Amino acid sequence: MRQIVASAQSVRLLCPLAPVSWTSPVSWTSPHLICSILPTWTHKAPYSTFEIPAWLCWNGLTSAPGFMEITSEWALLGYRLSTCLGSSQRRFHGGVVFVLGLLSVFLLAGLIGLGVHYHSVRSSAEDISVIIDNLTERLQDSNNKFCSVSEERDLLLANLTEITKEMEKLQSLSVHNSVIMNNLTERLQDSNNNLSSMSEERDLLLANLTEITKEMEKLQSLSVHNSVIINNLTERLQDSNNKLSSMSEERDLLLANLTEITKEMEKLQSLPVQKKTCPAGWRMFRRSCYLRSNESGSWFTGRQDCREKGADLVVIDSTEEQTFLSTFTEVATWIGLTDRDEEGTWKWIDGTPLTSRYWRSNQPDNGNGDPQWGEEDCVHIRAEGKTGDNWNDLSCDASLRWICEKNAGL
Repeated sequence: MRQIVASAQSVRLLCPLAPVSWTSPVSWTSPHLICSILPTWTHKAPYSTFEIPAWLCWNGLTSAPGFMEITSEWALLGYRLSTCLGSSQRRFHGGVVFVLGLLSVFLLAGLIGLGVHYHSVRSSAEDISVIIDNLTERLQDSNNKFCSVSEERDLLLANLTEITKEMEKLQSLSVHNSVIMNNLTERLQDSNNNLSSMSEERDLLLANLTEITKEMEKLQSLSVHNSVIINNLTERLQDSNNKLSSMSEERDLLLANLTEITKEMEKLQSLPVQKKTCPAGWRMFRRSCYLRSNESGSWFTGRQDCREKGADLVVIDSTEEQTFLSTFTEVATWIGLTDRDEEGTWKWIDGTPLTSRYWRSNQPDNGNGDPQWGEEDCVHIRAEGKTGDNWNDLSCDASLRWICEKNAGL
């Protein structure tokens, strides 16, 4: 931007960033002003001052004070200034210097633009290099994973081939195995049936042998009825011998025991008839003595008391004895039956299994799982029940009376 200060005597041209000194005459033309001046050049930052006689300016300038804004182009300004020089050589040199100055400015601006562009391109190149490195690493990782997956696939294919072969072999064996399994199942079922039958027969024989043994012990103290009992035992022994003939080693052992019992029976037949008696306070039924306790206690306490008296808790082995004991006691009393060794397997205290049962309805129930009753592993006779079904299972720690039993003495 340039400004001209006009007065009656002169026109002052204000040029920013003008040279320090310039003594060449200037001829300058603008759309509104043509001046031929010989400037008196002095440097006053930031402007240089030209003194222009007012009578040398025309085309719109008057002697009144005022300002004019000049917007002409730099190249045209240089050319027109050069035409105002008094000397052609000075005009030429001034124009060249001015144009060279403009070219230097444009060149500097171009160099600055190229530097900025180069810096931008270099930064972009570095970013592209980093991106290429990242993509290369990711591509390498993908290749490694692909190789690993390929190896796993080959291994799985090999395993699948082996499994397919094994399946074909198993399918060929399935029919044969099915026939074998059916045969084995049938043979196992037959064996189970035979074993069950033999087990029942063995238990029956054991029960018979137990009863016979008890009878033998009682026969040692028999009186008048020895001959009748011996005949009954002989018949039962004969039946046992017939059944034992079909058994294995266990049955042979039972037969040997029965043979010894038979010999004892023959000896008893020659014994004189003797009268049996019971201690004071004991009650006799057939060939046994019975005592009902006066105090109460647990099942274990009752058994210990009986043993101290040379007896044990009563063992019921006949309906007649069950009827006798039901009328003998008027309160609940312990008897010698328990399943403490194995839940649900009831045995007498002498080790014989339970054969005759006189349970109340819905008994035994082991307390129906009610914690307040606990494990009911011992048996007692209920006084209010019928003579045929008055047994009940109860906790062995309950406090009841008990009945002791022992053989009658001579």
